[in-house]
This record gives sequence, C-alpha cells and structure tokens, in this order.
Amino acid sequence: MQGLMLITFKEIQQATRGYLMVQCVNRDKMIVMTLLLAAFSVLGAAPGNDKDNHLTANEQVVEQFLETIETMEVQYPVEAQSDHKPEDLKVVRSGLFAHSRPVTEIASGSQGYIAGSIHQGENRGDLYFREAENDPKITVKPLNNKWYWDIQGAKWSTNEAWLAVKQINDSLVPRIRIDTETADAKRSIPYSRAGQAIQQQQIYVVNRETQKYKAIKHGLQSPLIHIIGWSDDSKQLRFLRSDRFLKKLELVEADIDSGNVNVLLTESDVASLIGLDLLQGHANRLDFRHLPAFLKGNRGFIWTSDRSGYRHLYVYDAKGDLDKSLTKGKFDGWVVRIVDIDHKRGLVYALTAGSKGDPYAQSIYQFSLAGNKPEKIASGPNIIKVLFSANKDRMWALRTSFPNTAQVEEFDIFAKTSKIYWAVDPDIYAQAGFAPELVWVKAADGKTPIRAALFKPNDFDESKSYPVIEEMYPAPYTSVIPQHPLAGKWIDSYLRAQQGYIVVLIDGRGTLGRGTAFQNYSYGRFGQVEIADHVAALNQLAKDRSYMDMSRVGVYGHSWGGYFALRALLQAPQTYHAGIVSAAGVDLKDFRVSIEPFMGCSPAMCPQAYKLAANTALLDKLQAHLLIVHGTADDDVPFVESEKLIKALDKAGKPYELITLPGANHIVWNDELELKEDMFFSKHLQSN
Repeated sequence: MQGLMLITFKEIQQATRGYLMVQCVNRDKMIVMTLLLAAFSVLGAAPGNDKDNHLTANEQVVEQFLETIETMEVQYPVEAQSDHKPEDLKVVRSGLFAHSRPVTEIASGSQGYIAGSIHQGENRGDLYFREAENDPKITVKPLNNKWYWDIQGAKWSTNEAWLAVKQINDSLVPRIRIDTETADAKRSIPYSRAGQAIQQQQIYVVNRETQKYKAIKHGLQSPLIHIIGWSDDSKQLRFLRSDRFLKKLELVEADIDSGNVNVLLTESDVASLIGLDLLQGHANRLDFRHLPAFLKGNRGFIWTSDRSGYRHLYVYDAKGDLDKSLTKGKFDGWVVRIVDIDHKRGLVYALTAGSKGDPYAQSIYQFSLAGNKPEKIASGPNIIKVLFSANKDRMWALRTSFPNTAQVEEFDIFAKTSKIYWAVDPDIYAQAGFAPELVWVKAADGKTPIRAALFKPNDFDESKSYPVIEEMYPAPYTSVIPQHPLAGKWIDSYLRAQQGYIVVLIDGRGTLGRGTAFQNYSYGRFGQVEIADHVAALNQLAKDRSYMDMSRVGVYGHSWGGYFALRALLQAPQTYHAGIVSAAGVDLKDFRVSIEPFMGCSPAMCPQAYKLAANTALLDKLQAHLLIVHGTADDDVPFVESEKLIKALDKAGKPYELITLPGANHIVWNDELELKEDMFFSKHLQSN
C-alpha cells in the first residue's frame, strides 16, 4: 500500500468539528488536517475565501507553509499490509446516524464475490450476491416482512461458500419523527430510549450457490450480537452475544450443519471493555480490537479481558478452557488491544499502555505463546497506526509525541533495528504556534492524579488576564484529551484559544484508559460525580497560573458533552459563568438506550439513579449565560431534547439564547455557526 493522502477541505471540516466525528475519520488523514487547520486559523481564512492581500510577515510564512503541505502524504511502503478493501464496493445504506460511516457491501477473502443488502425500493430487505466483475445480483428474501437482511458485520466463510449474516426485526422499536431539509419535511426513524424495545437480531448462514439459509440457534434472549468469523475449515462460526446492559458477554461457537451452539467463555460486567461498540453495531471497531483472536489450526484463542482490573490477554484452548495469562504480570503496564498475530512463529503483538511515569504512554510489545520473555518493539508515547509485512518480520508504526513529533518508523523485528521511514518537519508546528501544555493535577478526592491540557493564544502575554473555556466530554467510553498531536480535537481547542482564551481539556475519573476502577468511577452514578473533578482541576491550574481569570470561565460541550456542560453550569455555578450546550441530551431517562450499560439498569429498574441525573430538576440553580445549539434533523440526540429544555427554562423563568439549525444533523460545522459561538463567548467572557 502506498499511503497517498489527498484531503479536501470538506473532509477537514467534517473531521474536526466534534469528538464523535473525529473517531470516524481515517487517522492517517489527521496529520494533514491538523497542519492545514493550524495554517487556516493563523491566516483567518479557509481555502477559497477572500482574504486581505496585505498579510503580516507571520501570515505570509503560514501561507507559504500552507502551500507546501496541501499535498503532504503520510507514507508507508508498498509491502506494508493493510486492511485495504476493493474500491468498487457499493454503499448499501447510511450508518447508524447521518454522521456515521455508511455501510458497504462485503467482499469475500479472494475479493471475487460480493454480498450486500437492499434497503430501498421494491426489493427492500433482500440480501444479494454478485461476482466482483459483474453487477447482476442474485437476491434472497428475508424470513417475513417484519425481518430484513442487513449486511453490516457479515462474514464470508474461509472457503467462500457461505455467508454469515443477520436478519433484523425492529418492528417493536419506537419511531420518532425528525425534520430534514425544511421545517415541514419530516421522516420517521426507529429510536430506542433507555428502557424501550430494541431490535432483534438473528444470525443465518447462507449458501452462496443455492441461496438457501439456515438459522444459528442462539436464541433472542441476548439481543446484542457480533459475528467474529469462521473456523479454518468453514464448519464453525464464532460470535459474541450479550444482554443489553453488558452484564454478561458470551463467546459462542456454532456448528453450521446443525445450527447448535456451544458457549466457549463467559465474562461478566464488560461495559468498560466493550463500550458502545456492541450495542451500536460498530462491527469494524470490534473487529479492529480483536477481543477474541482465534489461532490458526484450531489451537484455541486469545481473549482480551478487564477481569483483573486492567486489560490483559489470556490464552484458551479450543474447548474454552483457560491455558494461561499471556500478559498479566509479564510486563509493566496493561494491554490496549491486539494489533496482529504471527501465527507461524507463535507471537502476539499488542498495543500497551501504563508506564510508571505516564499511564497513557503507549508501546508495542511482542508476547510469545511459548512463554518467552515479552519484548518491547516500539515506544510511543503515542502510536497511531501499526502495519506489518506479509511474513511479519518488519513493522511500521506511526508514532507521535508532544509537541511536534510525527513519524513513521520501520522496525526490523528480529534484527532489532529501526529507522525513520517518513516524518513531519517539527518546525511546522512551531510556525503555526501549536503547543498544548500537558499537566497533571489531583482529582476532587485530593489523591488521584488526573490529566489536563491547556492551549494559549499565539500572542500570549503572561502579564495579562485571560478568560478560560473548558471543552468538556467526560463520558465513560472515551477520553477528551487526544492521545496524539495529530487528532482533530486539538484543532478545536487551538482555534478557540486564538480568540483570546485559555482553553482547557480535562480527563477526570470515569473516563477511559486507566483501568476499570478509574473508568467505572461513575458507573451507575452518571451525571452525579463527574463535575467535581473538573472544578478541582480548574482551581489547581489557576492557582499556579495567575493569567487564568476564574471570574470568567466558560464551558463548551457537544452531545453527551453538552449534557455535562449543562450539568457543570447547574452543579457548579460558582465556577462556570457561560456555556454552550450543543446537541445535548437533557435528562438521563430520555437518553438513547446506549446509556444503559453505564448505568447497569433501565429507568424502570433504578428510577432514583436516573432521577438524580436529571438536568431539568436543577434549572432553578442556573445563573450562567446559556446558549443552546441544535440541528432539527439530528438522529442521534433528537431536537425534541432541546425543545424540552427550552420549555423547562421558560417555565423556570431562566434566560437563554438559541441557535436552531434547520435540516442539520448531529455534527455541524460552518463558518456562520462558528462566528455566532465565538460572539457568545466574547460577549459574556471578554466584554469586561
């Protein structure tokens, strides 16, 4: 593969407005996006916009820099193996949300056969097969009109004779209506809130030649299912299944002749391990993480688990009996995920974290199935992408570190040598003034270290006083501070800082990457305990930084981050004085069903816990200036959530400002909205 990078400005816009969209973008492209947007912000313009021809000396340098990097490529050698897919795979439907990646056809291992599902027209609900070079399709009808085929997450058998694929029944799922392009155009979509019915999933194996199919007898009691893949001889199918609360996860193997199933392994309380991926059908993400990785030759599998309190790898035999721990107690740290397996040599390569100095610092380790001492192959501290040669003797890692290192390094694994294959000139960051400050502070308990990041304006003057804006997203399945300087989230913070603010990001207790005790701090207490860590962190930062004006603190949050931004205004009015709440859920009982794994219950099962997380119950405490932003076509957090908040604010007699975005979905980026948000913070934080 040659890592050719051609980036459009539209991609840059989509990739850098909000944390959720950043996760959906090819990470290789982020390096170009970061550098381009750094240049745009200094110039004060985007490509194609009219600018003042009288540029300052600094702006001329940046413009020259922009011209240099517009065609920059992140490069890998041709022999580096990748997950490249055929370019002619067709999109069959949109993703879970309008801002999600679309679902495409699935190619067989040889890429000679293609399968897809039909989601529009008279054949809606059908499955089809075609040869790669031909468009004519052979279609297969679903069980009945309540069920439909869905190609997402389907897996071809090793011999390419069978396809494991799901039928979906969402007839019991409630529907909501959302605005589309105009206020009077609406469409109905299935949407499950906490405690409501969710879709049913049934796995079938379909014969490519005969189009006959038979059900795998897994039952419908465990509604969350992910197809892992097939045995080498194409006689067994493996999949994961779980209840909706992620209380019990099972690794299951099915005999395709009889359809009978055998549970190989059961794991309890896996919300920290699985996050949202299983519930929201993120098949590619689950495949990427290799939670179970089966060894060739029916030699068993490697299982990823948080059972010890930290993520480690365990080896099981083919019957599901534990053989040994592969990583626990074998090295200093824990596992993030498996990146690859050298089946011939019996070597497992894993991305790890947890050094003594920095729990987030990453490395690549080699672990031997024979029990040999683990070897560190590469150190990060941040490793973005890893590729191997076909025979697994060489590895390429895109490695980054703050504030200005981004390079692809080539490792000769057995010769134990390395060299830089490609790198960004570090002066690029300096020219753009891109220099986040990473700081460790204490959580509200006064003991637990938590990390924060700060951005300052390029023209920063320590003798001056600056208002502060925190960009907040304390959700339990992620972290707000990116692991590397190439991430688009840094760009949001960098751009906002150039408006004359100290911009702060904080990863408090209850976020990802520090073990289950740290991540599960807010389990069952969502919305009740998180804000205290953020207040404590801000106060500690300001104590040593006299230029942070704590009488002028704003907060920005989008989606679940918007919920927490509003939560911060209500729970800590003495700290936060203005806030932008974008596309936010308001009361936990009305959240999408995705909240359930982090509460461990539905609203009917634990009503008090959901009640304590309600924002509308606290609106009488609102003292801050509030701006609400929401798109009317949002299919992730519906616009009705903001309508409910507005109604409650009116009833409480609380002032607010509102930006309604007709026809806009969950992720929005445009110059007009940016300007209005900047004006809001300027009016309420900089006017004095």
